[in-house]
Amino acid sequence: MDAVQKLQRAGKMSWIRLNTSLDGSGAEYHRQARQMGLRIFSIIHMSDLESAGWENAFDRIYATYPSDMWEIASEISNPDPAVNPVRLTPESYMSKFKALYSYVSTRYPGAVLTNAPPYGSGDTGPPELEKFFQLGLLDLDVVVALNVYSNFALSRFTPVMDKYAQQLAGKRVWVTETGSANPDNQIAWVREFYPLIVNSIHPEMICWYVMWGGDSAGDNGFGLLDQVTTQAVERPLFKALAGG
Repeated sequence: MDAVQKLQRAGKMSWIRLNTSLDGSGAEYHRQARQMGLRIFSIIHMSDLESAGWENAFDRIYATYPSDMWEIASEISNPDPAVNPVRLTPESYMSKFKALYSYVSTRYPGAVLTNAPPYGSGDTGPPELEKFFQLGLLDLDVVVALNVYSNFALSRFTPVMDKYAQQLAGKRVWVTETGSANPDNQIAWVREFYPLIVNSIHPEMICWYVMWGGDSAGDNGFGLLDQVTTQAVERPLFKALAGG
C-alpha cells in the first residue's frame, strides 16, 4: 500500500483491483484504499460463489468490503485449479450471472458488476466471450470485461468485438488484465501493446497484472515490485510511473 500511495502521489493511480474472501481477509487494504480516495475494483472468486451460493456470497462480501465495481469470477476456462477450482461452462456461468445480476439490481441498485473476463491467452477466450454475448451479456447493464495477454489472443478477440460493435456501442469495456512476465519488457509492453489494445478493443480501462505477484510465485515476473517481504525492489515500469 506504500507503493500504491507513491503511484497515487505521482498522479498515476486512481483505481486499484483487490481480492475479496468470505473470511474477510484483506479487508484492511480496501479500507486503506478508500481512505486514500482510490476507486476499488473487487474480485469475488468462483470458489466463494460456489461454496456459499452466489447471492449469499455477494451479500456477505458486499457487507465487508467497500468497492466501486465487482468482478464476478474470472477466466472460467482457465485450467489452473488455483484460478478456477470450480470450472463452469459459459451456459452455466451466464445462467448464474444473470440471476445474480437480477438479485443485485434489486437489492443493491448502485452496484456495478463485470462478467468473468475470458481467458487472456490462447484461443479459448474469444469464443467464450462471444458465447457470453449470445447468452445475453449485452442485455445487462454491466461492464464488459476481458483479459488479453498476447497478440494471438488479441487478434481473435478483435473480430468478436467488431461483430458485436453495434450492440457494444455505449457499453463500458475493460481489459481487466494484461502485462508481461518479463520485468525488462514491461515498459515496452505498455508502449507497444497498449496502443494495439486501444485500437482493437477500444476499452475504457486497461489494468496491469499485477502490482506484486509474490516474491517467488509463478506470477512474480508480472509484478511491478519484487521481494516485498524483505526489502521491496521497484522494477523499471514502477520507477517510470513513479517518476524515478
